Amino acid sequence: MLLLALTLAAYALAVTIGRGSFGSLNMALLLAAAFGVGLFVLAEARAESPLIRLAMFRDPVLSASLAMSALVSTVMMATLVVGPFYLSRALGSARRLLDSSCPSARLLSRWPLYRPGALRTDSAHNALPPLGSSEWPPAP
Repeated sequence: MLLLALTLAAYALAVTIGRGSFGSLNMALLLAAAFGVGLFVLAEARAESPLIRLAMFRDPVLSASLAMSALVSTVMMATLVVGPFYLSRALGSARRLLDSSCPSARLLSRWPLYRPGALRTDSAHNALPPLGSSEWPPAP
């Protein structure tokens, strides 16, 4: 368990330290994380009751499903979480863009889809993100 925690900590530090630049410290931490993954797989293969049964990955259906799930999760995180934060810093309108493009608020606001007037409500929700990201009225 300690090996897994140290490996995940090395990976987390490798991708967050450096403030946008990838230096030798990042590379060393990334190599340590890769080495930790290898050690973790060896430890799990020898353990009596492993955290992850490595034999499960021999099933091609499960392996393909996990790979597709990882790909879809990566795209969703980049689109719904990382994208608004990156755009808010790039455009300089952090509060407005994040408030207007919060995916959870947008998804939760779609509940009245089957009641009278739902088309107007849905159209208004589609118009709010661009309106919120504009600088009118100007932020103080």
